[in-house]
Amino acid sequence: MKFLKSFTVLALMVLSSGASATAQELTLDPVYVRPDGAIMTFTSGNLVDPYFPIKSLLMAHDNGMDITKLALPWINWMLAHQEPDGLFMRYCIKKQPSGEVYEVCGPADADDALLAMWIELLYRMAPKGGMPVNWKLSADKAQYQLDSIFDSKRILFFISKSLQSSLLMDNLEIYSSFKRIEKEAIRIGDSKTGIDYRAKAEYIRNGIVGNFWDNKNKRFVASTQKRDDTSFYPDTVVQLMPMMHKLLIPQITSYNAFYKKWMKYHRDEWFALIGNDYPWGLLAVFAAKRNDIKTSHCWLQMATAYRGSNVWNVLDEVSYQIVEAKLEYKNLDIDPECMEDLGL
Repeated sequence: MKFLKSFTVLALMVLSSGASATAQELTLDPVYVRPDGAIMTFTSGNLVDPYFPIKSLLMAHDNGMDITKLALPWINWMLAHQEPDGLFMRYCIKKQPSGEVYEVCGPADADDALLAMWIELLYRMAPKGGMPVNWKLSADKAQYQLDSIFDSKRILFFISKSLQSSLLMDNLEIYSSFKRIEKEAIRIGDSKTGIDYRAKAEYIRNGIVGNFWDNKNKRFVASTQKRDDTSFYPDTVVQLMPMMHKLLIPQITSYNAFYKKWMKYHRDEWFALIGNDYPWGLLAVFAAKRNDIKTSHCWLQMATAYRGSNVWNVLDEVSYQIVEAKLEYKNLDIDPECMEDLGL
């Protein structure tokens, strides 16, 4: 009966979801996807950290890709592994005499953003006739946990119950999820939920602008926790995140100039991470969306050699596919001009 129910939901979703029949389908190498629908974080295939697959699926969908064949089995896997209280954990795959099993090996990355993005994924994939009952129950439990880490004084979300500081990146992801849930709830005929999430999004927007914009230095701060030093992550990379999530503030009169200034001063720093640290493929996706062909093109060429390495996760893999599709570029030989820009 359990298999039949899953098959029925899958068939319903394929027929009823909003995915375009002509959209390019997102595909992942089998090293990322297990037969039960779990999506690995790395090609090593022994870690499932829900944040990264969910972020990857949402980003692919944002960029016009059909995620149905990956998202539906993944949703079934997540439903089976959601904690009774609504939280999610990080799982490691262990070999036992009876076969491979999933064992909890820590809390999932970013409780706050993960919960919001999980709800968003359920609403995105819900058929027009309404959300399946078990999906709605899961979304409600996740929202309950998200509400429990809301800081009403700052109008922000804490990272988790045990980490009671707030991050700009996480709160932007929550804001973006709330905005999308509004749209998707209306699409499936649940205007009441849509109106509710519209209000949630506007409320948290005030908290983000009020707490994270440093008007004196004309830049965003990464966390409500004071930091004595700065680094590419989180301090430098978060400067572009509000623009990525379409949260504009009146203090920045030209986001185009803001973007160009960031690339002028930090593009080489970002590119130098490729092969040495995570390559931040989502920045390349953003560059491609802004029609910054040179930046996205160079990233694609330079990142190719490290595809599937130990500094490459599923989010980078999906970013790569998105950028490649946007540029429709197949000759991936290194362009000397890209190397010159790095001083190499």
